[in-house]
Amino acid sequence: MYEVLVTLSHLLAPSVPFLADEIYRNLICGGTCQERAGAPTSVHLSRWPEPNPLHKDAQLLADMTLAQKVVGLGRAARESASLKLRQPLAEAFVGVPGQGDAEAVMRLADAVIKEELNVKVLHTVGASSDLVDVQIHALPKQLGQKHGRKYPAIRAALNALDPLAVAAAIESGHSVTVEVDGERIEVLPDEVQVRKTPKPGLAVSQEGGYLVAVTTELTDALRWEGYAREVSRNIQELRKKSGFEISDRIHTTVQAGPALAAVWQQFGAEIATDTLSLSFTEGAPVADAFTTTVRLDGEDVTLGVRKA
Repeated sequence: MYEVLVTLSHLLAPSVPFLADEIYRNLICGGTCQERAGAPTSVHLSRWPEPNPLHKDAQLLADMTLAQKVVGLGRAARESASLKLRQPLAEAFVGVPGQGDAEAVMRLADAVIKEELNVKVLHTVGASSDLVDVQIHALPKQLGQKHGRKYPAIRAALNALDPLAVAAAIESGHSVTVEVDGERIEVLPDEVQVRKTPKPGLAVSQEGGYLVAVTTELTDALRWEGYAREVSRNIQELRKKSGFEISDRIHTTVQAGPALAAVWQQFGAEIATDTLSLSFTEGAPVADAFTTTVRLDGEDVTLGVRKA
């Protein structure tokens, strides 16, 4: 911890010079720089820290690079289905090219990926056919002009191949060879189109052989948790607009119809903890409360906060 804090004081020095120098002086020499002979009297007089190759974890760096790719694709899948990140989802499925990548995904599933994607369960799958339907379409303009009357036979030969194998080859920039009337014909990547349709109940995003799908069906429990997070966010915004300090404790009221009662019953304590609310009760806001109204599940929800 000592080494981390000293290094941090160096890294902070260009942006917050006075704070960084105070941290450095307190760590190195108790504020006087006399306890350690030869210690620079200021962080600004010391050398910039250099990385230690022995501390480099190549496996962790590779795993995190893959995790960033998976999270990016997962968020894109959510956006394609208009699912906000605050809305928890039941499952996510990750399709990767090899077993090594699958193991890396699962190493960081609980610590990083599930939280970043806000999903309850994460799976890896070996074949994208588990997540999407793949179709190969021969492009008549390119293949028809190039091969003339042979085009229908080429199209039929392409359709007879394994669509997953063809898609993998085309997406990696390789050509596909088909046999028509005893002649071997090479089909180039720009002469076919790969179409992938998500299986029902999934939203999918893919890139470079990696594919992430998220489930789009929302149970009542998932919806309620999403509403609770939305309420927490709006209370935090209301705290800020009301001029409260970060550490101020508050009393919070929520006024809504009976359809949302289960949200407060199940997640009221969690909302109170997240927002530093000493109380979180149902009812109209008191006269001196700061208020805001949000729309949830088709009805207005009025939130009121006042300093404790």
